[in-house]
Amino acid sequence: MATVFSARPWGFYRWPLDLIVEQAQKREMVDDTISRESIWTILKEHDLKPWQEKMWCSGDLNEEHIRRMEDVLDAYQRPYNEAFLVVCSDEKPVALFADATPRLPPRGPGEVMINDYEYLLAGSANVFCAVEPEMGQRINKATNCRDGLGFSSVRTELAAYCPAATKIVLVMDNISTHSCEIPAAYGRRPRQADIESL
Repeated sequence: MATVFSARPWGFYRWPLDLIVEQAQKREMVDDTISRESIWTILKEHDLKPWQEKMWCSGDLNEEHIRRMEDVLDAYQRPYNEAFLVVCSDEKPVALFADATPRLPPRGPGEVMINDYEYLLAGSANVFCAVEPEMGQRINKATNCRDGLGFSSVRTELAAYCPAATKIVLVMDNISTHSCEIPAAYGRRPRQADIESL
């Protein structure tokens, strides 16, 4: 167990099971017949998970940060109002994959298509998502990349998707592409719903 929590070996992010086995055998802590599965079982019995890690972001909790957090909490506590919507927005990069070899069609009725597990990386895309939590409505939009133009197109679609809204409060993280301005290259949004960003 001490090996697992010691300084990780050079070139490794953490102690892999094969290396734990090798080190335990080298130090004569176990016999030469121990397997990866046995090491994994020992770790599990002691509730040790060296591959897990906890992450957090503790930003500067100054007055401005606290005020913005309270604004978000206040927005979530508002009662549902069709004319004054609260919408959450975020985005996620997505890897695109392609088959490395052609898929083989089923040989006959009741058979399945055969696909090799090997794949090729075929680029990436970005998926924007806007969620109206009170009614459970959402909009997803895939774009070629994460930029201000893509974000503006999501805002434009959001305004068109919510025709009864006179104001939309958009709760989002503070990434640089989340500019409130719609680039001139994209044009103006089709209607005059105000979109306020939190």
